[in-house]
Amino acid sequence: MNRFTEPSTWAGIAAVFQVLKSFLPAHNHMYADALTAAAAALAGALPERTKAAQ
Repeated sequence: MNRFTEPSTWAGIAAVFQVLKSFLPAHNHMYADALTAAAAALAGALPERTKAAQ
């Protein structure tokens, strides 16, 4: 579950929402866009974590 704290995971989820949007009826596109915006906001807000040098 640590993957959900990584910005790249949320960027990927945002991309998936945009792909799924093409399979939705037009009147549901706004929901896919809202989910994309939320996932992208999380990707931008979460800090990158680097592994400590060993």
